Amino acid sequence: MLHKISTPILVAILLYHSYQYYAHSNTLENYAAHKGYTKKHSDQKPKYMEPQVVKVTNEIYVANGYALGNSIMVIGETGVVIIDTTESINQARIIANEFRKITKKPVVGIVYTHNHIDHVHGTEAFLENTTNRNQVEIWAHHSFYDIYFHSTRRVGKAHFYRSMHQFGVFLPEDLKSAGIGSKLDVKRDMGSKLVQPNRLLYKEKQTINIAGIDLVLMHVPGETDDHICVYWPDKNALLGTDNLYKAFPNLYAIRGTTFRNIKQWYDSLDKMRDLRPDYFVMSHHLPLIGKEKVYRTMTFYRDAVQLVHDQTVRFINQGMHPDDIAARIKLPKQLQDHPYLQELYGTVHWSSKGLFAGYMGWFSGEISELDPLTPSEKAARIVKLAGGIEQLLKTADVALNENDTKWALFLSSQGLKVNPLNAKAKEIKAKALIDMAELQTSFNGYNYYKTAAYTTLGKVEIKLGVKQQIAAVKRATIKELFYLMSLRFKSESCPDVDKLVEFEFPDIKENVKFHIRNGVVDLSGVYEESRDVDVHVTVDSVTWKSVLIKEKSLDEINVKPNVNELRLILSCFE
Repeated sequence: MLHKISTPILVAILLYHSYQYYAHSNTLENYAAHKGYTKKHSDQKPKYMEPQVVKVTNEIYVANGYALGNSIMVIGETGVVIIDTTESINQARIIANEFRKITKKPVVGIVYTHNHIDHVHGTEAFLENTTNRNQVEIWAHHSFYDIYFHSTRRVGKAHFYRSMHQFGVFLPEDLKSAGIGSKLDVKRDMGSKLVQPNRLLYKEKQTINIAGIDLVLMHVPGETDDHICVYWPDKNALLGTDNLYKAFPNLYAIRGTTFRNIKQWYDSLDKMRDLRPDYFVMSHHLPLIGKEKVYRTMTFYRDAVQLVHDQTVRFINQGMHPDDIAARIKLPKQLQDHPYLQELYGTVHWSSKGLFAGYMGWFSGEISELDPLTPSEKAARIVKLAGGIEQLLKTADVALNENDTKWALFLSSQGLKVNPLNAKAKEIKAKALIDMAELQTSFNGYNYYKTAAYTTLGKVEIKLGVKQQIAAVKRATIKELFYLMSLRFKSESCPDVDKLVEFEFPDIKENVKFHIRNGVVDLSGVYEESRDVDVHVTVDSVTWKSVLIKEKSLDEINVKPNVNELRLILSCFE
């Protein structure tokens, strides 16, 4: 069975991470061909992936297919406003050039609809030919940077690894296509970075006059809590957001996200729907044009979101397990068949489980899962119960040949937890993953399973890049660096350390004080008044960053009482 499969949204944290790409063997391709999985998914390229600037009205244009996300241009009396800038500075430059063929008016405003990098990392390209770039208003919701920081730095390493799976970045080129936009070429375009907003939205709705026109910024939380859409009353046009695109919404992203409040999502769709716009230019896919078409599409979409919410809550209150709830919820036929609700991106199954976790937390209610065996402990017992790893893998192999794919994947995974080097277990697991990939309608699911097959056989290694980590340190503020350091403190190695440490940075006139005690690094600034500093460091910020990236030695900085005290403290950090 063939499905449209692809590479979806938001390759997070390119500011901080990179990867190495290794040659693929033919093992998985041969297996896929043997099973009949031969069609190249890139051959299924839909129209919305072809680079094009679409004219919506004489004043509204959208660049679609150049990058993963769209970039929208609004032409005002005195300049243009750009809504979202894509994830790629290279592709954004192409878009900016195409926009300049339409109008020579300068960019005077930029709006970030939300924090995902496929909407914000190409900004520099739109500022390059702007003479008064410091006067360009860059708008975002007031929570924008906190959410951006969380996904790209606080849990950046985990996001990176799982994002590379979800987006299929390492799949062979002939398997790459796209679901909600053009495929993302992160190997070529590592220079994109965030230009921070200089205007923040604190209200639910605010009218701003920019480029000589009135635009209404509306807070419409959904896919992210910082979501903004732009409404142009004079044109009755709604511009931007990822709260609706031509696929079932990603109510939960398998790369890992904070809770996406599904009720909040359909409430926001109702706010947008209530405007009854004639035009809806989305941040992905081609625009919807026509009052009735926009309204009906939004109505079907919000109904699907509400159904997942309400039915999940219904079964939660019946005491059902989240896996059973997810398996039980189905969309009615009229929603299943709707072209904007095909499960090509998010799925009902994942969405329901995400909502359960958001409302009820990690504990399913099944008492055996309250204090369960660890995965490794469970695997050892399953292997023993099966009569040893060889017998377990024989059973897994039979399951694979009988297309009992989930069982084959489970058993082979247990075998690898007991013996990570077992070649037979790797082979069965990789083949089961290929089979699971072909069962997916979701682009995200296909990419995750397929990438996991390659990593299982060691044909792909996803790892952090030193150059990108160095760039991240150099770009970060001093306060951000110390906060990130606190997240790398090895409490198990230094449980009894009790030190009050102060760093003085004369060049930026900042001091950072922290107290290491009880296995934590306290940066709160609330310390015992009578406590003297145990270690004092005087260093300029550039030198300290050079020490962190090992371009300079600790011996080059001033430490009291001595540098060895600082070495001992730093040994407590990863």
